[in-house]
Amino acid sequence: MKSRCKNEYELYPLLFRRTSSKSKHRTSYTPDYETFLALYRHFIAHGIPEIHERNCLILKIAFEAGLRLGSIASLKISDFNLEKIQSSDHAFTITPAVQKFGRTNSFNISISLAMDVHEYIVWARNFLVQRVGSNSDHIFLSITDGSPLHATSISSTFSKASKVLGLPYRSGIHSRRGLFTENLIGYEMDARRELGFDTSVESIGMVVSKALGHSSPLSQQSYIRSSKSRHMSSQAFKHLNEVSTLRDQLMESMKETELLRKRLFLLSKKDS
Repeated sequence: MKSRCKNEYELYPLLFRRTSSKSKHRTSYTPDYETFLALYRHFIAHGIPEIHERNCLILKIAFEAGLRLGSIASLKISDFNLEKIQSSDHAFTITPAVQKFGRTNSFNISISLAMDVHEYIVWARNFLVQRVGSNSDHIFLSITDGSPLHATSISSTFSKASKVLGLPYRSGIHSRRGLFTENLIGYEMDARRELGFDTSVESIGMVVSKALGHSSPLSQQSYIRSSKSRHMSSQAFKHLNEVSTLRDQLMESMKETELLRKRLFLLSKKDS
């Protein structure tokens, strides 16, 4: 059986020290949902529809899917076939053409987000194409000449918007990936706690690394550990934990009640 050809990152990992926890994109700032809304409102309020609809969709993809900026810029019309979207059950799978270290990972996004992208292609993007005459298959295009929008241009647009809104340093589009990760960890914590599954850093790391397109489940362990700690101290988690504890207590009481009922039944039979 022919083995898969390894890329440079897999063959020479020591040459890529600034990855994952040491990445240059790493930042202590993680935006919250309010900053997402602030940027969304900003784009709607400024610029022509061709611009703000494009930027709002890019923001939604970064927030809901957690894709890297280069992957978002590389998305194509062919990635969002309507029949495939409609035939998907719970999630829609995409494989961005551009990924870190040349990987070919597939990512699951919601059906709702996939339909948002498709509607953008059919309406707003179509109006832009008709105006500038572009033949590009890329989803996100320049409004001046219809050429594929580069990741650097998208980054610049979001950085300028962040400065206008007075957001912290390094709170551009890439930081939305941090918000996606934070939400994913919170969701995994809640779901696993509710179902009685493993909530260890290692177990959650398997899910997070796959969703982020990382090759190693160990790459985000320090972040997961701190995020898990924050989530456990949050009011929502405390409430969920209280509910779970009460449910466990109720189950114990029901078991004790059932045991007493059986004993009473046996005593009544003995007396008779």
